[in-house]
Amino acid sequence: MKLDYYGDNTRWFIGTVIRNNDPENKGRVQVRIHGVHSSDDVNIPEAALPWAETMIPTTEGGVSGIGRIAQLLPSAKVFGVFLDGKTSQNPLVLGSLTHIESPSVQQAINATTGTNPSSLDLFSPTNVGVNGTVISGDLRRAYDNGNATRDARRLIIMRYFRENDVPLITAAGIVGNMEAESGLEPTLISSVAGENSQGLVQWNPAAGRLQQLQRFCEARGTDWREFFSQLEFVIHELRGSPITANDAASEYANVYAMMNRCTSFEGGEPPNGTDPRRWDNSTYIFMKYYERPANFSSLRKRERYARAAYEQYQSLVATAQTTNGPR
Repeated sequence: MKLDYYGDNTRWFIGTVIRNNDPENKGRVQVRIHGVHSSDDVNIPEAALPWAETMIPTTEGGVSGIGRIAQLLPSAKVFGVFLDGKTSQNPLVLGSLTHIESPSVQQAINATTGTNPSSLDLFSPTNVGVNGTVISGDLRRAYDNGNATRDARRLIIMRYFRENDVPLITAAGIVGNMEAESGLEPTLISSVAGENSQGLVQWNPAAGRLQQLQRFCEARGTDWREFFSQLEFVIHELRGSPITANDAASEYANVYAMMNRCTSFEGGEPPNGTDPRRWDNSTYIFMKYYERPANFSSLRKRERYARAAYEQYQSLVATAQTTNGPR
């Protein structure tokens, strides 16, 4: 590949980081580039997205084995250039951008003037999150005010996480744990005597976690018992910015980073002598460091649920690709 080192034909881009676990351990990140790649898995699957080199500040050594590597996390918005100019196959990330996403003025106009009336409900304040998250109208309709089946809820949650840039393996691990904890019922109260944990992931009031959910939803103006409010809060715990005091913003960012390095949601517990934080099993990581149950006897069940979520979502993507054809 011919690189355009001189810069006469330099092209810049803005993109979203999809994965940061570079298979070649070079510190690269996989990016979905806006205006070049479609925003969903149907048009351009993750496997087809490029791995971008990353620029490190001059305070680092710049040679192998010395200094740090990029710390960009999945869902980060980044700015960069293509090193091969018009060919646009060799991206270099220069830095990240702060962002809180919300519908553009033109999107709102289109929704209210009938250009895209099906998206009208997307622009309700309860559907546009504070952490760049969006709840699409078709997901709310699929939930059907709580009448959706358990299978339907599993797919809704997978779609919600994927549409909000949560990596596929991470999403499956989360959903597997959710289903084991609550059967995907947002109003479930723990049957364990004296525990009173509640919700999709069974937030425990004794640890102060249920109160954090309640504070977050109060600040958002939403009902903490509601299905999508709880899904938004999970993302808030993993990568969010504070909107009120002690609302668990990014409290589990380390768990999210560990999960995003995983290439599997199966594999059981790590063998003795293995650093559990480096174990390649997103279901296990979420269970151990986020759910923190008294014992791990339900891990295999959680992995089975994760497998069901993964296969259900992949089947949806494959069906859409078959129906829509290549683009």
